Amino acid sequence: MPEEKETTLAVIDKYAIAKMGKEDLAEVLRENLDDELSPLDLPSLPFPTGGSLYFDSDWFDEPMKKVTGIVIMKKKNRAYWENSDELGNPPECFANDGKTGKGTPGGDCSTCPLSQFGPDNERPGCKERMALFVIVPDMLLPVVIMVPPTSLKSAKKYFIGLASKGQTYWKVETEINLEKATNAQKIDYAKAVFKPGKSLSKENAEMIESYRKSIAPALETFSPPPPETNENDVE
Repeated sequence: MPEEKETTLAVIDKYAIAKMGKEDLAEVLRENLDDELSPLDLPSLPFPTGGSLYFDSDWFDEPMKKVTGIVIMKKKNRAYWENSDELGNPPECFANDGKTGKGTPGGDCSTCPLSQFGPDNERPGCKERMALFVIVPDMLLPVVIMVPPTSLKSAKKYFIGLASKGQTYWKVETEINLEKATNAQKIDYAKAVFKPGKSLSKENAEMIESYRKSIAPALETFSPPPPETNENDVE
């Protein structure tokens, strides 16, 4: 048992948030953010396009094929554009909670025809994505990763797998890898593959829980920017 504890501690010790006490962390967030944290101000790690298999962002020194971190929150959303050429602009209908749309047509997403697959398994016109808020080793604030439609099955399978083992997702380290896939139009795209890492110790899990509670109100208001391309929408 001592060896297992040492292993879990080795995982969290490399994280910036683990090197600060709860009071110090709260002070840093309070003094630097002035209670004005907007989710859109958070570091982001855009999902790769153009067949690239690397996450790339100005927030990081170099592209990464794998992201390792602790998912502190996940949030589904839906958006509908009547014309795919309008991507990058506000949608006609948007569901910040992934359940109830506002706009045209609006209403219950579960019964909306635009959220259903077509007769030949065509992707719904309404795009579903998942925002992952991930703590990575070198940052105090979570990084936002928007999981596109083509990787939602992989994400869902991963979180269901954790639940089946009695594991809470924010009490375990998560690896997000990228692998090459090709859709029906013969276009290559990156697909996310999720793997569980090592579990956190009870002490470290309590620290993450405290951190989640302090930042959750801001993350709940997150409305993601519209995607610039529909490349990652169709398998």
